[in-house]
Amino acid sequence: MSGDVSVFSTAVMPPEYEYDIFVSYSRRFVRGWVPTWFRPELIDAIADGLQRDPKVFVDTNMEAGADLPAEVAHALASSRILMPLFSQSYPSSRWCTAEFAHMWRREEQLGLRTAQRPKGLIVPGMLVGEERHVAPLLRRLPVTKGERLLVNVFLHEFTAITHAQSPTLENLRRRMQAWGLTIVDAINRAPRVPDPSWLTLAYRDLADTLYSAQVEQMSVPSLGQPSRGAPVTAQLSSLPQ
Repeated sequence: MSGDVSVFSTAVMPPEYEYDIFVSYSRRFVRGWVPTWFRPELIDAIADGLQRDPKVFVDTNMEAGADLPAEVAHALASSRILMPLFSQSYPSSRWCTAEFAHMWRREEQLGLRTAQRPKGLIVPGMLVGEERHVAPLLRRLPVTKGERLLVNVFLHEFTAITHAQSPTLENLRRRMQAWGLTIVDAINRAPRVPDPSWLTLAYRDLADTLYSAQVEQMSVPSLGQPSRGAPVTAQLSSLPQ
């Protein structure tokens, strides 16, 4: 049995995108850093390239393990691109992997990340120093066709910023400016208007995730069963190969 989409809002997909970027990250790892320090630098880095004020969605309300609000599913469906910030806890977050799987399916639907159209709508950054920390996620991606999902933008050295006078903040600013053209290119690659079906798909994907979380909470764990902290990447295993 899968999750019931009716647990979410029945709002209609807007005719225009509401966000340029949906930032997908595990709140366990960098809860305050993303909205306080990363998001403003991201906006500054791409504003000139877009020639308008960028709109960036960063969820700050969902606690680890809490029910995903309907507005997050709505924001995901109405965003042009996904920016996953890979951390050690990202592959084991059922919400993060659901967000990632949704955008990967959108790339498949649009014929992106293929030999003919090698780039896509997912622009990841690394909050850890080595790819091995997110290997459980990367191993499930169909990287044999098209361009490999590049995760060579490392941000882990900037997550200790605590005040505006920190010299590390200026280093983050330079890193983001260098990354800006790649991000703008992905935003401009998105279709001119969003597909109404994306909203239904986002609600379905995240309703399934919410349902599985509720079932797990009601289940009594026994010896030999995986713990709740085990990687939850089942949605990615079902992606087209």
